[in-house]
This record gives sequence, structure tokens and C-alpha cells, in this order.
Amino acid sequence: MPKKIVKADYISVIQNHFANKGKRLANVTKMTLSQLKETITRYEIEFNEEEILKKNKEADKKNKEEKEKQRVEDEETEKEWQEEVDRKNIEWIELNEEDKDKVITFLTIRENKDYLDNYWQIQKKNKSITEGIKKIEEKCELDGSLFERVAKDIINVRGVNIQLGCHTEPFDWDKTYNEIKGYLDEDCYCEPLKILEEINKN
Repeated sequence: MPKKIVKADYISVIQNHFANKGKRLANVTKMTLSQLKETITRYEIEFNEEEILKKNKEADKKNKEEKEKQRVEDEETEKEWQEEVDRKNIEWIELNEEDKDKVITFLTIRENKDYLDNYWQIQKKNKSITEGIKKIEEKCELDGSLFERVAKDIINVRGVNIQLGCHTEPFDWDKTYNEIKGYLDEDCYCEPLKILEEINKN
């Protein structure tokens, strides 16, 4: 907190003075310090240095308290988050291989369900991409332009790759299962015990 009056204090006093009268003085922020002081004198603006310093001190104190409060809250949130992460990882590590397989299978089925739920939208999107690539190929053939199909959704025309979206491949059970297993072994993102409890209810 400044221990003396600074330029921002003069600007604030002047702006507040005119705002209270429903007016506005142009270019206040562009004035030099001497011009600000002259403006205060010219318009007989009340300027209580002691009161301003007192308000600045109170504002600085409040700001420090709020920052400290936020710091404590952030530390507590981080601590709680880390405890949650550690708990999930410990739960996963302590599961036997059979129960791990149940959890991974459950999550793989859920991924497959998401794919099936969006199957027709996926097919429509893939068809649109394929047709778009085909139209570009036909145009290139007519123009005599060099082109090469790089992938299902990418075509290279005269050295420039053109991608018309992202082609979605059919659901691969083994790939998805192994990916989920890798994620969980590295950092368990799910609630393994709750999932097992849900599985065992059925």
C-alpha cells in the first residue's frame, strides 16, 4: 500500500467529484500529476490526504485478508483433491486381478454403449466425410491437380493436407479394454469399489 498519495488517488477523487454531480471530466487519466493538482484547485474539489491514506490502508488490509483466505481455501481444495486421487489409486491397487477385470469390463461396456447410442450419427458423419473427400478427388481429376488420399478423412492436394472432420472407426473391444486398463494402472480416475458394488448387485 502506498504510504503517500499517488496519481491514481488524484484521478479517483476528481472522477468521483464529477460523477456525484452527474458530470464527467474528459482526459483525466491522461493528465500529469501537476495538472491533476491544478484541476483539484480550480474546481475546489475536497481533497483530504489523511482520509485517502486511511481508506487505502483499509483497502490494502482487506485485500491481503482476502488473498490469504483464498490461499488457504486453495490449499484445502488441493489437499482434498489429492486425498481423493490417492484413495482411488489405493483402492485400485488393492483389488485382485478378477475384480480389476470386472471394473475394466464394466467401463469398456459403458464405452461401447456410448458408441452404440451414437451409431447412426457416427455413420452419417463418416458418410459425409467420405463423400466430401470423393468430391475433392473428382475435382482434382478434372483440374489435373495432383492429389493423394492420406487417410479416410484426409486428402493431400498439391502438397496441402485437407481434413474434412474426424472419421470414427468401429468400436474395438480389445483396444478399448487395454486403454482403460492402462489409464487405471497409471492413475485411477474412477470409483472402483462403487463400481464393484454396482456389479455385485446384479
